Amino acid sequence: MFAPRTGVPLVAAAIVLGGVGALLGLRQPPTVLSLDLGWIVLVGLWAFLAAFFRDPERSIGDGIVSAADGRVREVGPVGSELLVSVFMNVTDVHVNRLPWAGRVAEVGDAGAGHRAAYRTDADRNVARTYRL
Repeated sequence: MFAPRTGVPLVAAAIVLGGVGALLGLRQPPTVLSLDLGWIVLVGLWAFLAAFFRDPERSIGDGIVSAADGRVREVGPVGSELLVSVFMNVTDVHVNRLPWAGRVAEVGDAGAGHRAAYRTDADRNVARTYRL
């Protein structure tokens, strides 16, 4: 399945840009290189956007599941709360799912981030924290 709210405008823009490029290419004497290169770029851009904004169906079992694809880096107590740190690679599906029913009680600024993902302190690469 496709994540339409975020992906459709970008895919549509790629199609429009490809169409404009094709129309501009028709105004010039056609060469195999210019036509083929234009289509290769258009199809490559479309394929990248479609793969990046994918939202596949997931069968969710009983119990609590991860809210995102990726690798669980750390699970442990932080004060009276439980920290679950998930590292998402660039190839993972970047769609967050609600792991269990509840309501968000508070959204806080977690502060710093942007550490290299291979570092042990990269589990603090967050922009926001959500308290359920």
